Amino acid sequence: MSARSLASTEGAAHFPRVQASYFGCVLGLSGLATNWRLAAELWRLPAIIGEALYLCAGSIWVVFTLLFITKWALARDEALAEFSNPVQSCFVGLLGVSSMLIALGVLPYSWPAAATLFAFGAMFTVIFAVWLTGSLWEGNRDPVSTTAALYLPAGAGSFVTAIASSAFGHSDWSQLAFGAGFFSWLAIESVVLHRLLTNKEPPSCFVQCWAFNWHRLRSGVLHTSVARLGIRIRCRTPSLDMAYFNFWCSFDWSLGLGGSA
Repeated sequence: MSARSLASTEGAAHFPRVQASYFGCVLGLSGLATNWRLAAELWRLPAIIGEALYLCAGSIWVVFTLLFITKWALARDEALAEFSNPVQSCFVGLLGVSSMLIALGVLPYSWPAAATLFAFGAMFTVIFAVWLTGSLWEGNRDPVSTTAALYLPAGAGSFVTAIASSAFGHSDWSQLAFGAGFFSWLAIESVVLHRLLTNKEPPSCFVQCWAFNWHRLRSGVLHTSVARLGIRIRCRTPSLDMAYFNFWCSFDWSLGLGGSA
């Protein structure tokens, strides 16, 4: 073994292993930061706390992204194993989703940087969701691997794309992404419910994935997208109460996606 390959092997053995699911921490902190920005407008709370949360989320995103890329360079077999795993591969899409959320945090300070992050995140999310959906259609899938993580690439990815597109002023693309996420959610919902009704109890290692991703993703991301897209809901709720509704749904979402990591 050459000295170069030996050094590469030793480096791969010592660098921190970062799984794609760790990006859920970024989603949780970004959601909480967004909540605080909204709360600062509603209740005049200190806005600096929301910006500090976004700074924290951005710092974690940078570290995790660098470590994730390094993993592909130094431990390619391990990265490929994660990418080919029917459950863990769903979390790879969080790289694009988290990038779009960080773009929302950068937007008030630098439009070019935020637009670059948004473009990367949106393209990565769309390409990965299409690829993963195509792989699901190939069949021969073990029912045990059907978990709530399936919601993440097409469901969460589309909803966050809708939120970010709306923030950048692309209302048409925002509505398109919201529709794609909504119908993807309905389609995946039937698959997940069929797995629960007709197969054995999920393994204990998947319980956290079910508990957070299923409930929080449905109740939080969907309602947050509805509120942020400005879809008119005919009810007696005043506009301020609608903002409260947006805040608490975002809070529910941030807890769920952050806890999924």
